[in-house]
Amino acid sequence: MVLLSAVVASFVLWPRDELPAVTPVSQFDYFTAAFIDRASEFRGLQSLLGVSTLLVLVAVPLGLALFWPRVANGRLWADRRTGAIAGRGGWLLAGGVGAAVYLCVMLATLPFNLAAFARSRNYGLAVQGFGSWLWDWLLAAALLAIGIALLAMLALVLLRRLGKRWWPVFGACLVLLAGTIVMFGPVTVAPLFADFESLPAGEVRTDVEELARKSGVDAGGIYVVDAAARTTGANAYVTGLGSTKRIVLYDTLLNDFSREERRQVIAHELAHAHYDDLLVGFVWFAFVAMASMLAVDLLARVFAARRGVEMTSPAAIAMLLAAATVAIALCQPFANAFSRKVEARADAYALQLTERPEDAIALERRLTVNNVSRPKPPALLNLVFGTHPTAIDRIGMAVTVERETGATAATGADR
Repeated sequence: MVLLSAVVASFVLWPRDELPAVTPVSQFDYFTAAFIDRASEFRGLQSLLGVSTLLVLVAVPLGLALFWPRVANGRLWADRRTGAIAGRGGWLLAGGVGAAVYLCVMLATLPFNLAAFARSRNYGLAVQGFGSWLWDWLLAAALLAIGIALLAMLALVLLRRLGKRWWPVFGACLVLLAGTIVMFGPVTVAPLFADFESLPAGEVRTDVEELARKSGVDAGGIYVVDAAARTTGANAYVTGLGSTKRIVLYDTLLNDFSREERRQVIAHELAHAHYDDLLVGFVWFAFVAMASMLAVDLLARVFAARRGVEMTSPAAIAMLLAAATVAIALCQPFANAFSRKVEARADAYALQLTERPEDAIALERRLTVNNVSRPKPPALLNLVFGTHPTAIDRIGMAVTVERETGATAATGADR
């Protein structure tokens, strides 16, 4: 059911715009062999660490739910003498169970995240100090633990009041919460981790406003974030809905890239605004989340029956979290495939808006080198985990447009 919901959502919302073909090109025509080797060396182990993290994210909740001896029959959550559940109605303890399981997951993944961060520093991509990085990690862990605790308490209340009919109501609450985060996260959560300032008047703001008028979209707010305090990488993104809608540009993009390259990035982000991609992504999530909740409920009940746990006890939260991690892992490849298509459409729109494919090629080469990314990652790895078209595919699309328009692009290998 989880897979079916992801397939159906992707099919219904799949962008059907006709995109320029991707001309087959060699990565060695745009990047030196030395850089390709360096990027493969860096990203190869980073990918291994990422896959290991994902496996731990699934394995730890499953291990706690299915194999930790004291979970059986709810003994961990009940008073041994009276058998009473701690906390008012047990819902406070349910929140504690949810937070505890999540914190166990975070602690188990910490070595992998720390290793990935240390390697990023060694390769010059990350510049943040270890203390600052750890503070961000702790803050994120605390916020998510609180969120999961609240959801766990809600789940137990609904399980006790509605029985097997609890999951549609919980799914609706989950979607409502996600929508609230999407809308208000940019002005409440994001500032806890970085400093955002309104983009001042000048060349970049003029370019954003000019391209927004040309594309006929409301760009919303235009902000710059102090990414240089953490990374040498460059990026930009669209976030927020309604009054919080905004385009955010990394200060590294403003400081280290040419005007032509920045315009390509801006045009790409405006494409997301043009197609309401953030809203479309939220609708995809809402559909899959609602359908997946039934699968989560059924799988959690299987786990609970195996361990002798009542679904109305706080111990059931461990079963639900284990089932939820399985559902999320199964959905992720489909979400990534949908994301790649959406990003490819934004690339095509940016090429049409700027009418300068040579700048798009220059930007992609620059971003790839700057972010120490593999121009052409292994096909299977990209199929399962890739959220964007590969650098070489993006260059291939720009080459197609370049040939069709007769534009002239710079050639030769990058460093």
